[in-house]
Amino acid sequence: MHAERIDTVIQQNGDTHVENNISVGGSAIININSTLNNVTQAIGEAPGLNSAQKSELEGLVGSLRAELDAIKATHADEAQEIASALEKAVVTAAKPEKKKSLLTLTAKGLKEAAELVADVAPKVLTTATLITQFITGLQ
Repeated sequence: MHAERIDTVIQQNGDTHVENNISVGGSAIININSTLNNVTQAIGEAPGLNSAQKSELEGLVGSLRAELDAIKATHADEAQEIASALEKAVVTAAKPEKKKSLLTLTAKGLKEAAELVADVAPKVLTTATLITQFITGLQ
């Protein structure tokens, strides 16, 4: 989505209600938050993760979200790529029956996406690496 100005975005999906106050000037891509909200929702609904795993993954994703918030204004394309790779990895990890090869593939995609900003935001790569280790450790 491209926008000149958006003050409030409200998303409602069943019982889930998410409201974001967004202040953007100029042309901006703002689907990063939407992708990250989908990731959080996927973790919460994940049939293939127990409550301890969900909690750990939610914490890691929360850290990555904060780190992406810091760079999305200056590196929007890279942040979106990382968010998309994260979504793919989490959706794969959330499945009740996991295939090691797919867990490894999606984790690798997340790490490679995070490497795009390693020079400007090394914490993104560090946190993405922790998430990939978590995901590849599932099965």
